Amino acid sequence: LMTAGFTLPESLRQTAESVGNRAVKQGVRRLQQAVERGERFSRELERMHDIFPPIVNQLVIVGESTGQLTKATRDICQHLRREVERKTTILVGALEPMLTISLAASIAVILLAIYLPMFDMINTMSK
Repeated sequence: LMTAGFTLPESLRQTAESVGNRAVKQGVRRLQQAVERGERFSRELERMHDIFPPIVNQLVIVGESTGQLTKATRDICQHLRREVERKTTILVGALEPMLTISLAASIAVILLAIYLPMFDMINTMSK
C-alpha cells in the first residue's frame, strides 16, 4: 500500500481491516495508533515480538534508518511469502507419507475384517 502512495498510518489501517486473524488485527491497530502518536514504527513493532518475527523488525529498522521504509516493507512481504511457501511445502511433504500410511492401515483393517471370519470358518469346517 505504501508503494501506491498511502501513508504509513493509512496503510496500517487498511491492513488491519483486511486481516482475518484477530491477534494480528489488534497488533496492527496498535501499530497504527502508535505511529499516529508519533512513536517510531520499529519501536512499537519490537514490542509485538509474539506476533511478528524478529526479521520484520530488523528490516523495518533498516528501512527507517535509510529512509527506504517502502522498500523494506516490500522486502518483508516477499520474505513472509517465501516463508509461508517453504512451510507449506514442508507440511505437504510430511502429510503425503502420513496419508499413505493411514490409507494402507485402513485397507489392512478392512481386509482383516473380511478374511479373519472366513479363515475361522475354514478352520472350523476342517476340524
